[in-house]
Amino acid sequence: MFVLREKMEDFWHQKDSVNVVAMGSSRTMYGIYYKEMPDWNVLNMAYPGADMYDARYLFLNYFLEHAPNIEFLVLELAPDMFFRTSAEHWIPTYMANVGFQYDAHHGFWRDGVPEGFIEAVEDSPTYANRDALPYDEDFMFPSKSWGPAELAVDSVYSIQMDSIVEISFKAYSEIVNAANDAGIKVVALIYPRHPGYKKTGSFGAYGPMRSVAKKIIDRVTTELDVILMDENKWGDHDYTDEMAYDYDHLSVLGARQLSHRVDSLLKTLE
Repeated sequence: MFVLREKMEDFWHQKDSVNVVAMGSSRTMYGIYYKEMPDWNVLNMAYPGADMYDARYLFLNYFLEHAPNIEFLVLELAPDMFFRTSAEHWIPTYMANVGFQYDAHHGFWRDGVPEGFIEAVEDSPTYANRDALPYDEDFMFPSKSWGPAELAVDSVYSIQMDSIVEISFKAYSEIVNAANDAGIKVVALIYPRHPGYKKTGSFGAYGPMRSVAKKIIDRVTTELDVILMDENKWGDHDYTDEMAYDYDHLSVLGARQLSHRVDSLLKTLE
């Protein structure tokens, strides 16, 4: 959880200046590199395991309340996330972090944070042995390769979970609609995965079936006011082996390419 703790510290320090926020899972965490977008004040709030339930809570209660200058929300669009519930990641994360409960008890500090609050956040425990971690201080992975196209689950599961998809779509919609209402443009970003998945029936390591994934993507782009940025292209992308860390994540080289492209897109949308 230390990654989220550090992200929240970044939030409190940068809330008044941030104009681009990126939210999502580890794909976003390792895929959006703020140093490659120097014309923007980018805050990458993604962390491992996060999904639309995490993003909804943070965006509605923190960013909309305390970050007045956001112009763009780069929101991960990952079909496999639509088959998760809040009980799988967000609720345990919330329950394990008394800081979130403290903030909620105080109305998320809508009337302003008390004296000494930021210092208390800075002094909260974090991970001691950063040198043992596989990524650098900017949360960027080194270059390895796509490796094998791992299949962690049987994608057939995705044809039997319509009710969960509906709940997840509602959560995703709440983020997008709230951003729209605040005048924030939403880029729905599909991150590249191992190109070998195009030879399988699965969208990625965690599913869903490719036909199901297409329905989810089509629904998001037709029912919600988002700008789609598809860097996966059903496996026909140009992210080379050296641009990958593993089958599901970019390395710093891939993050540089992707971030340059996000930067260019945002400039066309200003």
